[in-house]
Amino acid sequence: QIGGGVHGDGIHTWGQTTDSSQYITNMKIYNNLFYGDFSRSFGTDGAMTAFIYVSDATEGAQIYNNVGYFDNNTNSSGNLFEAMISLRANATRGGYHHIYNNTFVGTGNEDMSAAISMGDGPNNDPVGTTIKNNIFSGMRYIYYIPYGQSLNIDNNLVSFTNAVGYYSNGFKDWPQWQVLGFDVN
Repeated sequence: QIGGGVHGDGIHTWGQTTDSSQYITNMKIYNNLFYGDFSRSFGTDGAMTAFIYVSDATEGAQIYNNVGYFDNNTNSSGNLFEAMISLRANATRGGYHHIYNNTFVGTGNEDMSAAISMGDGPNNDPVGTTIKNNIFSGMRYIYYIPYGQSLNIDNNLVSFTNAVGYYSNGFKDWPQWQVLGFDVN
């Protein structure tokens, strides 16, 4: 029952945006199945953030062997889902995550934004993250990386409707993405 300005998450870790003395390290999120219609059910705002949302002062999370599918039975339109996995850090701690062997599928329409969202401000980039051996399909774009942090992205099977990803200063098509050194295999 997502709506009325609220957002949903499957697994959500929450840290401090300014206090790095309280943090999570080496957390494992694995072997989960996320499935269902997570469409907005009332009101005109509010939506699903992510199946897996790791925020702020978290380092070294291992996210693997998860399966997720957004089944939009209501055929509603609009940005109803931010990302399958959303990662954020804080100014002094966070990142160095490992995301591998996951399968996430969206609806293939405008309801699903990205497979992976990496930060949303210059001080919360999860640097040093590795994204390998995943299957991502049915999103407008696969990666949302607004501030161009240092990442290792390779060996992923991806299918998207608009662009492979947003990186640093704009959306990238497949050749532009590979010039950055991402998903060359």
